[in-house]
Amino acid sequence: MKLFILTIAAIFANLFSSEAQLLKKMKERAAQTAENKILNKTATATDKSMDKAEAEVKKDAKKKTDTPAENSSGETNEDTETTKTVAPSKSSPKGSSLKSFANYDFVPGDKLIYYYDMAGERDAEIPGRFLVNDGNVEVQTYKGEKVLLIPAKADLSMVPAMNGSNYLPEQFTLEFDVMTNGEDYKSGIVNLYFRKPQHVDYKWSGTSVYRIQLSGLSNGKGGIDFTTYKDDGTQYGGHRYFADEANLNAPDTWRRVAIYVNKNIGKVYVDQYRVGIMNQLQPGAGMVTFEFSNDYTPVMIKNIRIAKGGSDAYNKVLTEGKFVSYGIQFDVNRATLKPESMGTINEVYK
Repeated sequence: MKLFILTIAAIFANLFSSEAQLLKKMKERAAQTAENKILNKTATATDKSMDKAEAEVKKDAKKKTDTPAENSSGETNEDTETTKTVAPSKSSPKGSSLKSFANYDFVPGDKLIYYYDMAGERDAEIPGRFLVNDGNVEVQTYKGEKVLLIPAKADLSMVPAMNGSNYLPEQFTLEFDVMTNGEDYKSGIVNLYFRKPQHVDYKWSGTSVYRIQLSGLSNGKGGIDFTTYKDDGTQYGGHRYFADEANLNAPDTWRRVAIYVNKNIGKVYVDQYRVGIMNQLQPGAGMVTFEFSNDYTPVMIKNIRIAKGGSDAYNKVLTEGKFVSYGIQFDVNRATLKPESMGTINEVYK
């Protein structure tokens, strides 16, 4: 009798064990199926966006190759190379379409040095990842996202909160979005001082290895002062106004600033336009100071990112067998490719 009971118990135990294993396998299979569907949908959406971007690049390149030029006599010259200027999209601010970024060549660095994510910070607080040298700045929410707000007449000097003051390599990129308003061309001046590590505490001073000053970003009177200072006291560069196509007379509009430095070479972009270049940069910059002058209107800044590298995708593939990029970006929760991704896409496409 005892043996019979033990046998029955063993049978039920095996049944329950088998059922449990079956349920576990079914659960794992369901989870795997769901995961595969998500991955497939994500890959499909990404492929569609990438295909669309590639088609735009090919289409624009074909227009440049196939469109004949017209000379001053009104005749068509098939041998003359021409560049077609693409009109901005009517549904968005000037220069925000993928097509308008077709010739954009800025590629963000792939090794992150600094990125300020303000998502967990409270409004009206001092920014947690900047050290304020002078002036006033606070975290605020603007249209659902966190930004740094610099009130009017609150001239600001600040530096990224880093471990040490020698964090900039020979090759790096710096990016941020900025919104400035005001009618005067000097309204909302943005100064970036790239200084030697021992000058980390300097403020409101021209003492730097090189400096980039941007003004008039939203009133149609844009200008840049890109100057480098040599150890012997000489300096190169100076002020120049933006080309007409880079100007934007649209208050309350974000503009994307991107900077690429590789040893003695420097390039500055505003949106898809390259507004400044320099090939005599003095070496030795180890850190950057952000300074803002805004007598009449507030200034806002967000998405501040510094990274090592940039613009060398081909060499990465040859030397490392892979290419990792943070430059291909999509709108939040959408499969819509951001226009500024075209720099990285163009680099890979070449």
